[in-house]
Amino acid sequence: MLRCLMILSRCGIAALLLSSPPGVSAAAPTETVRQEREVLVNGVAERWRLKWLGPVKPACAATELESAMSCPCAGFAYGEEGRLTLERLMPNGSSEQLDLGQFFDETDGASEPGHGILRRWNRDSKDPSENSGTSSLRQKFVAQVKQRPEADVMDMQDFTHEGAKTGFLLQVGNAPCGRNMMVLIGVSKKNPHLHAFTSLAHPKRPLLLQRSHWNALLKAKTSASDIALPCGDHGSETEIEKSVTVRDGVFEVSAREYACRDEGGRGKLLHRTAE
Repeated sequence: MLRCLMILSRCGIAALLLSSPPGVSAAAPTETVRQEREVLVNGVAERWRLKWLGPVKPACAATELESAMSCPCAGFAYGEEGRLTLERLMPNGSSEQLDLGQFFDETDGASEPGHGILRRWNRDSKDPSENSGTSSLRQKFVAQVKQRPEADVMDMQDFTHEGAKTGFLLQVGNAPCGRNMMVLIGVSKKNPHLHAFTSLAHPKRPLLLQRSHWNALLKAKTSASDIALPCGDHGSETEIEKSVTVRDGVFEVSAREYACRDEGGRGKLLHRTAE
């Protein structure tokens, strides 16, 4: 050990290993519960927890209003980012965990791979759009934001229409401009384990839909349609409409793309795809 300390360039790593007590491993990351809910699954009460693992940093923060008010931050302001997991505690003592950061990787919603973002404090329509005024005024605004109630990000609903509120929407990104892109997280009769719901056409890929499509389906009985991209939006020369149907916890999604007429409005159907 003494020799290693004298010639650290050759065996510094060994010295560090020898200095650690046998059987001692690196400490587990700090866990912070962001939100906790009681969820009834088959009539049995469970505890579901959204948890941060390790350090958390601001995302779309009130200290950076120009960024927080931009389209990529829609739905995330004023938020936090870090490693995010969902824990499910069942009364029989068993538990499950689902890594939620993986679903953000597909949309570049978070700044780092494996990270997730959750809104912590809601924006108000009267909030300023830029960091103007004196430093003391800006600090006062940030302090006021932190006094607001924490945003509800686990809004449990019955999206599968099976008679139980066992799923919630998780925003994982935005489509131009500011359209919240969501995946559905939860359990169903067909799949009683924590998972991100998929579609019939792509059973291995999380079903990613705009918030408006999910909400339309929630209000409908089994099927709903909504415009995903209207004619002229961001210069679009086509219009895309999506229809979502759910049966026995399985989602079927059909996208139809239409030509746009020169005089405005939807034209002929160009093609249809299953998503």
